[in-house]
Amino acid sequence: MLIVSSDWHCQPEELIPQVRELIEKAKPGKDILVGVGDLFNFLPMGKDKFKNSKAIDDFTKLLGGQTFYYVAGKHDPYPWVKERFRDYPNIIVARTLNFEDRWYFRHGHGWSIDWWLLRHFASHFVEFMTEHFPRPWYWFSRKMGWIPSKQKEDLYIGGPRERQKYDDKVGIVWMNAIQHAQHNNLAVIVGHTHCSGILKRAMNGIKTVIADGGNLGDGTYLLIDDDVRLCTLP
Repeated sequence: MLIVSSDWHCQPEELIPQVRELIEKAKPGKDILVGVGDLFNFLPMGKDKFKNSKAIDDFTKLLGGQTFYYVAGKHDPYPWVKERFRDYPNIIVARTLNFEDRWYFRHGHGWSIDWWLLRHFASHFVEFMTEHFPRPWYWFSRKMGWIPSKQKEDLYIGGPRERQKYDDKVGIVWMNAIQHAQHNNLAVIVGHTHCSGILKRAMNGIKTVIADGGNLGDGTYLLIDDDVRLCTLP
């Protein structure tokens, strides 16, 4: 069984508690863990903040050598994630993941309007700002909501409840995911939107076309066996 989550948005100092809950659900040797991007906030924090990160140390210890497929996202660019986890052979970093020619995992920001362009230079800009103008950069990032305040984090502790409403931005990502699924005869699993949902169609049986596990911080994730199920943590 595949246990799939995305959009943890962990800061360097600590993992969100839902990560521990999810990893502890996995049965070693039976279940496979997949993270579909934006697990750690390398952007906007800068990769140096994660060199001696407690969050990453705790994450690798929780895995205990268990295989983890890490699909890079917009906040965790592929080159940075690949470099940070190079000493952990059990953590397999990829831009996209095609599993058994049936399940295709992609964060989805490349299918959005804004990040289609930003993804090409965002990491270089953040590195420049964190190196030369860290204080105004982090102030600006907090003001924009890219770095959550402690008050906002505390506000959403407690059972699963999804904060992101379906809107046009979500729809654009899902539309492109549907097109990719139909053109390639795959089920596409995306992140990025923070909005959970599954689309199924009657095609030689009822089959999943796309699935989005939403934001793990909201308590939502996916289980994939013969098909996809949307689940919540307690």
